[in-house]
Amino acid sequence: RAVLDFHLPLAATSILSFVALPLLNGGLARMAAPQETLAAWPVLYSIILCFRGPGIALPETVIALLKQADDLLPLRRFCWLVAGVSTGVLALVALTPMLPLYLRHVAGISPPLAKLVLAGAAVSLLIPGLAALSNMYRGILMVGRATHHVYWGMAAYLAATVSVVSLGVTLQSPGILTASVAVTVATLVETVYIGARASSLRGHLFRPEG
Repeated sequence: RAVLDFHLPLAATSILSFVALPLLNGGLARMAAPQETLAAWPVLYSIILCFRGPGIALPETVIALLKQADDLLPLRRFCWLVAGVSTGVLALVALTPMLPLYLRHVAGISPPLAKLVLAGAAVSLLIPGLAALSNMYRGILMVGRATHHVYWGMAAYLAATVSVVSLGVTLQSPGILTASVAVTVATLVETVYIGARASSLRGHLFRPEG
């Protein structure tokens, strides 16, 4: 029963994460210039995923190394470092000629689509850092066996995504910018929620000795 209680929220979290992207794509198909947006979004999303990569392993890092209260501070410093570097490197790439050169000579997309990707990348700068922090908090919640909060965090992510995309469809806003804002807002909402839950859990489980 304990294994089941731990695992089921994580399994449900994975299912919700797979639902978010099709819903986002469905919204993009109903916004202005859907063909161009749906062509540019996979390129932009792959770039975002690349810079989110360093933060993806943070839950396992926290689970493996968070054994006592003294471990928490250095782990938090490291996770914040990963968040800062991820966002900083994406900014370096997105706001310099590096990304246009990649889009032209490696991705091989047309100038109009490249313009959309560049605009979306500029709006998405916070996503890698927020995702790294979110993964840190997930690790803390897993250490505390409070995986139900991980599930509700993803539910909040999905709800925020649907809300922003629905607003974009209603207003017929530019799709690539709406998608970038939606992912940023959704990641922020999830991070704030599970960060608050993790803070409460840390105060309960990891009190300084003496």
